[in-house]
Amino acid sequence: NAAKTLGFDTATGKQKSTKPLRQGGQDRFRGQIHAAIARIPDATDKAAATALMKKLQADHQQELQMGGTDKDENMAMIEQRMNSQMGAKFRAELKNLPPDTKIDKVVIETATGTAPSAGHRESGAASELQALLLKYKNVAASETNIRNWFKIT
Repeated sequence: NAAKTLGFDTATGKQKSTKPLRQGGQDRFRGQIHAAIARIPDATDKAAATALMKKLQADHQQELQMGGTDKDENMAMIEQRMNSQMGAKFRAELKNLPPDTKIDKVVIETATGTAPSAGHRESGAASELQALLLKYKNVAASETNIRNWFKIT
């Protein structure tokens, strides 16, 4: 799917909203993972998986505001904080582009050599939950599904 900014809404004269594009995909995606967690036979591991899931959000890998879809193949579970920060950065940059602007490349620049902010902490929840679910592959879900949920190499 080609990345581009959303077009104009002729009724409002403003750039289209992503709201109509949200069709419950994130809820369905999370639901699949919650169902897999429910199938974990060990109570301690099930509780750990539930706790890890609370630190994650279903992310549109290609943002809706850049032409992405609300389907499973465009989603991955990522850290809540990362999802919020990236979404805010994308929105801030995209609002200055004309509607229907083709996006050829996205470069994410990060500061190097700086101390982490006081609120920053490495969580690793996505990789931990993936590893925990893989421990129960073919009981909780297939290995392919688990890897697709997280898209971690």
